[in-house]
Amino acid sequence: MNVPTHRARHRATGADKTTLLPRIAAEPEAERTTVLPVISVAAEPAPQLVAATLPASPPGQAGPGPRSGSGPVLEADPGHTVVLPIVVPEPARAGDPPAPVPESTPVTDPAPARRRSVGDVVRLVSRSAGELLLTFGLVVLLLAAYELWGKSALINSHQNDLDNQLAQQWGNPAAGASPNVPAGPPPPGGTIGRLYIPKLKLHWVVVEGVALSDIRYAPGHYPGTAMPGQVGNFSVAGHREPGIFWDMDKVQSGDDVVVETSTNWYVYQVFENHIVSPESVEVVAPVPNEPGVTATQPDLTLTTCNPRWDNYQRMAVHAKLVATYPHSQRPGELGGS
Repeated sequence: MNVPTHRARHRATGADKTTLLPRIAAEPEAERTTVLPVISVAAEPAPQLVAATLPASPPGQAGPGPRSGSGPVLEADPGHTVVLPIVVPEPARAGDPPAPVPESTPVTDPAPARRRSVGDVVRLVSRSAGELLLTFGLVVLLLAAYELWGKSALINSHQNDLDNQLAQQWGNPAAGASPNVPAGPPPPGGTIGRLYIPKLKLHWVVVEGVALSDIRYAPGHYPGTAMPGQVGNFSVAGHREPGIFWDMDKVQSGDDVVVETSTNWYVYQVFENHIVSPESVEVVAPVPNEPGVTATQPDLTLTTCNPRWDNYQRMAVHAKLVATYPHSQRPGELGGS
């Protein structure tokens, strides 16, 4: 029996001959579809096919396929459809734990806004009031510190200037002045002499006048009253502030007050310290507290505001002359003042 050879069989097929290479269709279709299997996480009997359409290219142009290498260049088929695999996650079942959150993913849980309660408002008001009171207290402390130390330093500086001015005047006495006759009053703001209170260990230069500008940094002599050592009432006013008459309440009966002029030292002894109203002008009368009475001896009166930090009262200290010394002889009543 004759067995046809392979070539004979091949020739015998004729029109039914089939090529083994893939056939590239060039039909002018709108789209071509290629189906790929769908990979599913869950075990299913049959794969799902999902089609994704790629944009078509005009006929005769190369598609997105590779152009390098020795393989044939395939023309893009406008009707070609590529089906990509879709990973379908398995649906969550009841009782399964929640999926863990990656550490790199920030998780924020903003607190829900809530309305302020009455307690919140009260706390806010109390905190604000406390801050205001604290600020006010600091301001008051700064003012008090300035009154106690700042103004005292300023007064001491001006007193040094007045003391130098007084020393220059005493070093050049007026021509014809008698050393035993007290000098007349100087012009307003001019220096008169020095006032010492040994108990307070303080002394000041006294100026002429009791206007605010006169007694700002020094005690001032009441115009029209007697001069130091003269018969009458040598009256002096001073502010109730540190550096001047701040501790005048400590001066009591029996204490000494010394006045220095260019010619003499006058020692007065206190016999009264009392509180009066601002209208009690009789305290500076020629005879203290006895207006209209003719003076027969030298007296001294010191006045200041009362209480401290206010002026609705006056404090008056009265003293009488007990000793007179020449300027060359420093009185022992001064001690180390």
